[in-house]
Amino acid sequence: MEFIQAGGAPPAPNASHSSAVAVPAGTRTLYLSGMTGRRQDGTIPATAEEQCAEMWRRVRELLAEQGLGRHDIVRINGYVTSAVHLPAYQVSRKSALQDHLPASTTLIVAGLAHPELVVEVDVIAAFPVSPE
Repeated sequence: MEFIQAGGAPPAPNASHSSAVAVPAGTRTLYLSGMTGRRQDGTIPATAEEQCAEMWRRVRELLAEQGLGRHDIVRINGYVTSAVHLPAYQVSRKSALQDHLPASTTLIVAGLAHPELVVEVDVIAAFPVSPE
């Protein structure tokens, strides 16, 4: 994958995303449906921080089941229900991705599928096709 910054400049020290990502031919993609902070038992954590932690745990788990990791992520769409939740999302995203900078958009939305949910991400990963 080629992670591209606008104008060809290197990423800024505090960059959180790339301007674009070029995925080479012969690459497979994995599309993760909206991941939220809902736990496996169906409960929803009370805080944005807890929801973010569970959401990224689920993303890591799904990627790992396919033999993938954070460096395979090429695109993230993040959704928060209020600007109040942006700091929790941004901190958790940085922790989950570390130095990896996929293309990304973050939106503040009126609501998610359940009124207690405050954060959600869609993730696209790309990886080389394994020879048969």
